[in-house]
Amino acid sequence: MQTITVGVTDLAHFDQRVELDGVVYILTLHWNERMNLWMLDVGLPGADASVCGVTCVANRFLFRRYHYRDGVPPGELMALDPTLMLDGPGFDWSGFDLCYFTAGEVASGVIA
Repeated sequence: MQTITVGVTDLAHFDQRVELDGVVYILTLHWNERMNLWMLDVGLPGADASVCGVTCVANRFLFRRYHYRDGVPPGELMALDPTLMLDGPGFDWSGFDLCYFTAGEVASGVIA
């Protein structure tokens, strides 16, 4: 498992480069004021995003529905939050961690 710290600043939209399963991806996070949550786009550098508008919710696999698309990492990404506050109104949005389970971990059954 790889932990990706998302350092939220006062920007409502920012990009973060990460290497997942040996490939560099661009994670674009943008704040949705109406819904009061972060949304995620993911893609390869220099290309349009492969997936747009994924809601960053706690303890759910964020890529599960998108693996059929080119440019989506082969593993699973999760906003791991044992407190279940990520989805709640009292969450401190100063930063949060995303956990990436590699394709090998997914294939070996580490996660279901």
